[in-house]
Amino acid sequence: MSFSEAVVTEPGVASGEPISPELMLVSSPEIARMARQQLPDREPFDEWLRRVRLEETKRVLRSMVAELRAEQRRAEQRRSAIAGAAFAAACVVLSVLPVIVFAVGA
Repeated sequence: MSFSEAVVTEPGVASGEPISPELMLVSSPEIARMARQQLPDREPFDEWLRRVRLEETKRVLRSMVAELRAEQRRAEQRRSAIAGAAFAAACVVLSVLPVIVFAVGA
């Protein structure tokens, strides 16, 4: 639950509705204190930092893996294109060669 989701039960404040941080700035000290008490405990800094670094490392690794896979696909497409072109050239040579041999030999 974030600060903006804190719920304060005080006369004049709708029960169960979130209180905005801006409203807490202008509220009476008692209402602000009650809102702060209802907030969850903060995560210790070292745990937060460890979690953020782990998430960032995972994001970077996913990005690198996706990039490597894309490069592999492009390399495979280039190999396929080269193999297709070589096959087409061989077919042309093998189909034209007998005609040339026949024309020269006749």
